[in-house]
Amino acid sequence: MSDIIFEFRGQTYRLPESMAFEACEAIEEVAFLGEMVGWLTRPKFAKLGRCTAILLRMAGADVTDKEVKGELIAAYRDMRHKAVFGAVTALHAVLFDGVPESVKGEVEAPAGKAAAGKPNMDSLEPPS
Repeated sequence: MSDIIFEFRGQTYRLPESMAFEACEAIEEVAFLGEMVGWLTRPKFAKLGRCTAILLRMAGADVTDKEVKGELIAAYRDMRHKAVFGAVTALHAVLFDGVPESVKGEVEAPAGKAAAGKPNMDSLEPPS
């Protein structure tokens, strides 16, 4: 995964790859991936605005959830569906790609050990 680049109100923002995991955690507190998939055909503007605002703030924008929601509703109303689609795809980029390439491998558990208290799926032994 590389940096996520998106536009809002004519300004370009970049969410660094190094912040993708934190962004993913924050977004998942608002909505889950399966719910977001439906937003491509039936947007839920309050949640979409909140999630998009999280990304924008993490990328340095000074915005509120309400401002972002208003911009997305206006874009949808004015038939600028590309703006709404872009917001959803930016969220998907964070959630689908998961951990950035630069940190993959840094969180691997030692052989035969479970990572962070999760069961070792390679072992038939019950967790201790």
